[in-house]
Amino acid sequence: MPNPIKAFFEKKKAEAKFKLAGPGQKLGDAASAAEQRQRQQAAAAAASQRLGGGGAGSSRQHQPMGAAAVTAAEAALSR
Repeated sequence: MPNPIKAFFEKKKAEAKFKLAGPGQKLGDAASAAEQRQRQQAAAAAASQRLGGGGAGSSRQHQPMGAAAVTAAEAALSR
């Protein structure tokens, strides 16, 4: 006999996964899907350039720490 509470939560998890997957696609929309994919890649490239990243494999740039951050780091190290 299945547990109704367990079934309820499994159903909610499945619904959440479908919502996160995004909108569906129609079978005849192969061309529009390719255009959308190109727009997403262009937007991602523009965003990475705005943030100062050279590309997907670029290393993270280090920024100088503020006085409060330095104090917190020293306190953490002294523990």
